[in-house]
Amino acid sequence: MVLDTERYRYQKFMSDIAGQDIQAHGGEQRRAIAAVRNWLRTASGRTLPGGAEVFRRYQLFERALPQVCRHAELDPAEVTFADFVSLAVEWLKVDLPAAGP
Repeated sequence: MVLDTERYRYQKFMSDIAGQDIQAHGGEQRRAIAAVRNWLRTASGRTLPGGAEVFRRYQLFERALPQVCRHAELDPAEVTFADFVSLAVEWLKVDLPAAGP
């Protein structure tokens, strides 16, 4: 999956991915999350919550992240992508059900 802020901008610098269906998100988190959700739904064949629900959950996690980092003894400014993914997975298992709709 390839995401970019503008459709076809990649053609200026990346001929290697020509032929891919690039999804533009315009720099908006909501649109980027929906695009990833839709791609995952197609690629996995699994039933997933809709883009709006995934975005809502992301916002909840984003608000909880400073506390989650404190609990994991991590500085939020130093969280790597791998840290972020691990923290999100654990948060989804434990905290999301309590957060409710």
